[in-house]
Amino acid sequence: MKDERKKFGKKLIEIRERKGLRQADVAEIINLSERSIGRLERGEIESASVDSLIELSKIYDLDILSL
Repeated sequence: MKDERKKFGKKLIEIRERKGLRQADVAEIINLSERSIGRLERGEIESASVDSLIELSKIYDLDILSL
């Protein structure tokens, strides 16, 4: 399960960097802490909230299932 979280985190990093955003930018836009974004990207959060995933999909301009 941890490997899946790490893969997901790497994907989030790739998407964020392609969009030219920093963790701080994402954190501010979706109203989460920069620390939480970092933990999510490192695969340290066991499960992200649906609300957070929806917000990420919006700012990354992706369908939530594409995340």
